[in-house]
Amino acid sequence: MYADLTLRKRCSRCVQYKSLDLFTNNKTSKDGKDHYCKLCKSIIKKEDYVSNRDKIKEQVHRSYQRNKDKCIARALKYRTANRDKVIAQKRFASTGVNQEQYEEMLKIQDERCAICNTHQSKKKLRLAADHCHTTKVFRGLLCGHCNTGIGLFKDNIKLLEAAIEYLKKHQN
Repeated sequence: MYADLTLRKRCSRCVQYKSLDLFTNNKTSKDGKDHYCKLCKSIIKKEDYVSNRDKIKEQVHRSYQRNKDKCIARALKYRTANRDKVIAQKRFASTGVNQEQYEEMLKIQDERCAICNTHQSKKKLRLAADHCHTTKVFRGLLCGHCNTGIGLFKDNIKLLEAAIEYLKKHQN
C-alpha cells in the first residue's frame, strides 16, 4: 500500500491522489513535479486568462511587436517545413474537411475536378474542397476555376441555369 503512494502525488487544488504522469514537470519542486495535476493546472490557466484577458493580450501584442521579424521568420520556416499540414489545417478551418476525407475523395474522383474533369496534375493548385456554405456538407473536389465559378453564382441553381440559357442563346 505504501509503495503505491510513492508513484502517486496529491494535487494541492483538487486534493486527490493521482499518478505522477498526471503532473507536469517542475524543476523547482522537491519531487520534480508540479503542485497541481494537469487538469487543475489547465483550469487555473483558463480562469487566469478570463480574469486577465486584456492584460495578457496586450503582453502578447507587445512581445510580438518587439520580436516581429523573428516571429515572421519562425512562422515562415514552419509553413515551409510543414506545407501539407498547414494546407490541411486551413482547409479544415474553412470547410470542415479533414485530410482523411480529402484524400478519400481524391481517390474516388481519380484526382479530377468533379465538374470539368481536369486532372489535378494539369493545375497549379490543389483541388479545392467544395462544401455547401449553408449546411457545411462536403460535396466534392473542384479545380479553382470551377469552385470560383460556383461561388460567384452563390451556389444558386437558378442563376446557373440562367447563365446556361444565356450562353445557349448567344452561341454562334
